[in-house]
Amino acid sequence: MQHVQRRPAAIPPRRTRAARALAHQGTVRGGLNLIQHGRGPRRVLCLHGLAGSADTFLTLTSHLPADVSLLAVDLPGYGRSEAPREWTPDGLC
Repeated sequence: MQHVQRRPAAIPPRRTRAARALAHQGTVRGGLNLIQHGRGPRRVLCLHGLAGSADTFLTLTSHLPADVSLLAVDLPGYGRSEAPREWTPDGLC
């Protein structure tokens, strides 16, 4: 008999490639990578933490109501965003 490990109900299942394809990705002014999912009038802006990326938030998209649009940004030098010319407050703006 093979043992099958089940996840607790509170942990959402991993997203499939097809579900991830629903998100739109592009680069905005300043070389920042932006992921947008949904076109609802209510918007949620997601900013990742240290050493993170916008991809962190892709698992949320399947749990959002239809009237919510998710925007996730890769901060300068992280994920798919370009690195700033200078790592100073002025260089990051």
